[in-house]
Amino acid sequence: MKIAIIGGGALGLMLAAKLNKDNDIYIFEKQNKLGQKLLASGNGKANILNIGANQNDYNDPIFMKEIFNQVKPKDILDYFHELGLYTKIDNEGRVYPYSESSQTVLDIILEKLKEVNINLNYEVKNIKYYNDKWHINDFNMSFDKLVLASGSKAGMIIKNQIKYNNYLCDMNLKYVDLTPSLVGLKTKEDFSSLEGLRIKTNVSLIYKDNLVRSEYGEVIFKKDGISGIVILNMSSYINHNDIKNYKLSFDLLPDMTIYNLDDYYKKYKSITGLVHNKLEKYIKNDYKKLKNFIITIDTTYDFTSAQVVRGGIDVNEVNENLQSKKYNNLYIGGELLNIDGKCGGYNLLFAFMSAMIIAKELNYGN
Repeated sequence: MKIAIIGGGALGLMLAAKLNKDNDIYIFEKQNKLGQKLLASGNGKANILNIGANQNDYNDPIFMKEIFNQVKPKDILDYFHELGLYTKIDNEGRVYPYSESSQTVLDIILEKLKEVNINLNYEVKNIKYYNDKWHINDFNMSFDKLVLASGSKAGMIIKNQIKYNNYLCDMNLKYVDLTPSLVGLKTKEDFSSLEGLRIKTNVSLIYKDNLVRSEYGEVIFKKDGISGIVILNMSSYINHNDIKNYKLSFDLLPDMTIYNLDDYYKKYKSITGLVHNKLEKYIKNDYKKLKNFIITIDTTYDFTSAQVVRGGIDVNEVNENLQSKKYNNLYIGGELLNIDGKCGGYNLLFAFMSAMIIAKELNYGN
């Protein structure tokens, strides 16, 4: 059986590794290297999955319930161990290679792909299905099965975003417009004087005076906005069409009540001993802001700064096995679908879970 995989990222590579080797497997990758996003994950350390992930960590829990019914995070971890990858798990359930190098993860997968036909710098411009076969551009071969694993334009430089995944235009698949997710937030406030400051704080996302979500974590101030894992997670809850109605509230002293803070200020007439001097200068004497530091959101940073996107092919286009409802012998998974999860290994996990499910179908389900 001839199988074409469009995309040489986490999903495509894992899938190729899991497919029976009596198949003729072809990977078509637009870039000049395989696994570029995998290499960048976890700041180069490869946060390959989160061992405690569940359906509620994603934007569509109902769809993801079907995925978790078939594959568990431990199944992915066990497979990496089977490949020989030595891993470690941190206190938040994030799984990393023991080497703390994403190159280790890529190398160990590539060891399984020695018989796979890899086509780099190959831009898929059009796909056609006729005579029960898939045809890619003018490639000199047709395929029995096709897997769409080309990801999204999250994290790409602008020139690489152009025409990315345009091959989908003629396929008549329902598509949800893309917006950046797991991305920093631009603010109306000028934070030039706080640029580079990192603080641990309770962050509350507020929409029209209603609390949407609260989370504790590190916030990084930028000249024109804020970032950090907790902010990236907040961004995934924001409706980009109504972003102007969101704001953030920071409790910069979560271990101190407002009454304790009042007593402290009455005694010392200063907040010098409480916070970083940059923050002290920014707040000046309005010390009560430390318990309710309001930030007004202007917009998100663009796709170049995003870890993932929200949007993509509607999940109703596929069944629980990620097989297309519209086309025979077509499978779709990973970032190409309108599925996004929290920051911390959840999105790579979904890519690997997609690979496992599709591999099972192609190996045993046909």
